[in-house]
This record gives sequence, C-alpha cells and structure tokens, in this order.
Amino acid sequence: MRNSSASGWFRLAPVVTIVVLLGACTTTTITPELVQPAPEQKIDTVVVADLTSEDELLDLYIPHLRQGLVARLREAGAFREVIVGSASPVPPAAIVVSGKLTEIDKGSTAARWIIGFGAGRAIARATFEIKDAGGATLARFESRKAYSGGAGIGGANFLDMDDLVRKLGEETANSLIRWSNGEPLEPPARKSQ
Repeated sequence: MRNSSASGWFRLAPVVTIVVLLGACTTTTITPELVQPAPEQKIDTVVVADLTSEDELLDLYIPHLRQGLVARLREAGAFREVIVGSASPVPPAAIVVSGKLTEIDKGSTAARWIIGFGAGRAIARATFEIKDAGGATLARFESRKAYSGGAGIGGANFLDMDDLVRKLGEETANSLIRWSNGEPLEPPARKSQ
C-alpha cells in the first residue's frame, strides 16, 4: 500500500519550490546621467575595461560584477565579440565600458523578516560609462540592484551579496544591449494586467 501523503508531498514540492523562489524580490533601477544615441554603425564589439570600486572593502565584489556583466553580454549574442580588459587599439565598431562599484549594503535580515515590504533590503550600486572607439563618452549612468528577501513579504535570504552583485552586472549588460539597439537604458516598465 502506498503512502498517499508522501507521494502528494513529492508532487507538491516542485510547486512550492517555484513559489518560494519567485517570492525572492529584486528590483533594478537604472538612472541615466548622460545618454547620447548609440553609433549609427553596428556595434560589433564590447570592451569591458576597468571595473573598480570606491573603497578597498568593495574590491572583493568586482569579480562578481565582471562575471555577471561579461556572461550576460556573451550569452545574449548581441555583439560579435566581448573583450575583457583593455584592447589596443580599440576596434572601430566597438564600445568601451568601464564601471565603479559605489555601494554594497547588506541590509538587515531581521528587518526583512519582521517588517518586510522592502525594509532591510540589500543594495548593490555602481556607476558605468560607455565610450566609443575614439574615447568620446556616449553614456554615463548608475545601475542599482536591490533585494528585499523572499518567501512572502520578506525575510529569507535566497541571494547573498555575491549573487546580488552578479545580478547587478547582468542587468547592466541588459541596459547596454537595449541602448545599442536604440532603446532607453532603463528596463521597460512592467504593465499591470
């Protein structure tokens, strides 16, 4: 005889897992400071140059920022080549991206659990600059990723700071891709149904 409650749980477990993971709430904010149109010629190469930080304590997050940015640029396939580091000379149909990690705030797990609704959120913030092959600045913007917890109104830490910074890099790559296609740097507004 089968234990129906055990088999019911195994059927329900994937659904519960998906609901819990979808409950992890992150938000992205892109704040343009200067935005010129993308060059008319097709951008085929992105050079991910200097990624630095405002504070030595933030330096340990730079590899995660770079990993998220480069991985997303490559997986999107929007550019023929993604070069990490400096390129000399810079190819004529290239853009050069540099950035500075400016804030890491781990927030408060207790505030996420007790209050929720965004209290105690963790934040990763960086500024980025896009230049053309000749060194002229085409765009300057701030990218911010916030994590408010998961499993309902807040609390559970499904993302650590390494993951949040990696996601900051991914979202910044998405902004670069949108901009290179003549769209705004900011993510499209979500439509309510």
